[in-house]
Amino acid sequence: MTQKKLRNVLLGGVALVLVLGGFWHFSRGRAAAAKPHNKAAPVRVATVQRRDMSAVVHTLGSIVANATAQVTPMVQGTLEFACFKEGQFVKQGDRLFQSVSL
Repeated sequence: MTQKKLRNVLLGGVALVLVLGGFWHFSRGRAAAAKPHNKAAPVRVATVQRRDMSAVVHTLGSIVANATAQVTPMVQGTLEFACFKEGQFVKQGDRLFQSVSL
């Protein structure tokens, strides 16, 4: 064999060994990951009960009123205090503010 042929055969052999070694290495890792675990998961057992359950959801959002109203004074003066609290429901005709007439 000539030196050129010998060198090509050696390089081909080294390349083949590297490819087969890489294939073996990566296929071994997948086989270990695919193996099922024989250990059972811990489970809690309880008797069925009927009872009220509170559902609380914490979330972000926007509130949009389905109706708006224009509030204008019928007399001049300064507002003394509001007759409602923020978030309180009011009906038409409810007193909203008390004012001091000028």
